[in-house]
Amino acid sequence: MSTPDQLSLTLAWNRVDIAKKHIFVYGQEWPERALEQAMTDALANDRVDFIQPLLENGVSMHKWLTIMRLEELYNVGLKVMPTSARGTQNQDGASTLRYLIRENKKHIPSGYHYTLFDIGLVMEKLMGGAYRAEYCRKKFRIKYNAVMQKVGSPGNTVGNLLFELPVPVLKEVYSSNEIFQYPFHHLLLWAVLIRRQKMAKCMWQHGEEALAKALIACRLYKSMAREAADDALEVDISEELQGFAREFSSLALDLLEHCHKTDDDLTQQLLTYELRSWSEQTCLALANCANHRDFIAYTSCQILLTEMWMGGLRTRKYASLKVILGILLLFPCLWMEFRSKEELQLMPQTMEEHIQEVGSDSDTASVTSDNSHRTHQALAFNHLVKSQLLTDEQVSLSVDKKGAGLTYSRKLYEFYTAPITKFWLHTVGRTCTLDIDLFSLTCSMYNTINTHLCTSDNGKKHSVYNPVLTV
Repeated sequence: MSTPDQLSLTLAWNRVDIAKKHIFVYGQEWPERALEQAMTDALANDRVDFIQPLLENGVSMHKWLTIMRLEELYNVGLKVMPTSARGTQNQDGASTLRYLIRENKKHIPSGYHYTLFDIGLVMEKLMGGAYRAEYCRKKFRIKYNAVMQKVGSPGNTVGNLLFELPVPVLKEVYSSNEIFQYPFHHLLLWAVLIRRQKMAKCMWQHGEEALAKALIACRLYKSMAREAADDALEVDISEELQGFAREFSSLALDLLEHCHKTDDDLTQQLLTYELRSWSEQTCLALANCANHRDFIAYTSCQILLTEMWMGGLRTRKYASLKVILGILLLFPCLWMEFRSKEELQLMPQTMEEHIQEVGSDSDTASVTSDNSHRTHQALAFNHLVKSQLLTDEQVSLSVDKKGAGLTYSRKLYEFYTAPITKFWLHTVGRTCTLDIDLFSLTCSMYNTINTHLCTSDNGKKHSVYNPVLTV
């Protein structure tokens, strides 16, 4: 029996111990694509224990995962409909995903080939808000159509897509143009959507952006649990999904705690780093999306939110009182303590604020075209871009933080753009407006009541006086 056949047999038996002892040995030579086929079988059959040995023996997920293979993994799970002895359909791992797809597509014919676009629509529904799935983006759909034109229509049988194509066509399809940048991201989503928790945790352990992946999985599980609770047939599944969500919630919190103990500054950068693979969200935004209150209440997040709340101000004591005095009297704000230019660059800022900051610092810092391109990509809290600006040779870090003063115009700008100032400015303005309205209403009511009393007094005198005259 050949080595690939032996590996296939151990996969069927789910005996990873035999594979490690007798098959995955030093010096073993493998035929072309033998290990890739084994990886396909391991994922499709939920053989989690085989993933790590296959990765250690040379399987590159960047080369293995293609659009066709990822789509086929979804179809293998979605098209398997287990039935009980009575002939009724049981609730398999992909039942919730199948239910969500049918909500988007009212009529699904028999033998329908599920596409990644269908999965993207489900993801957007589960994530909610302004989240845009990668599978629904125009750039991905162009790539998807190009791949499908090479291999023909995907509406045929499963084997036609993976196993019955000639080798030259396969090599063309598996070219670098179809490789996913972060393959474990997509495999994590696949495992979560078909409710394979052990596989999902395995994919979470590999690859990049572990904190973001944990928060994404938590959000997806919570949304799937809510959808399953609406279905009377999936009440138990809803409780199971809630348990899965709690596991990833705990993983995210533990990872944040570990990062905070290791390096608090890098942790804050991690929380505000713009995740291009996750619809340009940040970890802080994903935690809010997943309603992960313990995560947001953690020290790193609270420190970050406090710094964002204070903006460019460095005031610690009586901050609200000083801000109110600065609003009412204007001049006290010029003598408040502000952050230095270097500290302002490290703070999470909007794109508009950062462009203005770079323009004001053009006399002391030379920004390269590469950095300009990076700053152009940021939309909200692109913290790492500002760190890159500081680490470049063009930026001088020898200036003392307290010695780098701001101009009066810059101080006014930082004062009035700070969130705490905006809050008290709106509060004071609203209070003044209400006081003016209340004063006007009081004066109007006073005049009305006074007029009414005068009229009433005259009427009483007239009513008392007339009977006396009559008598």
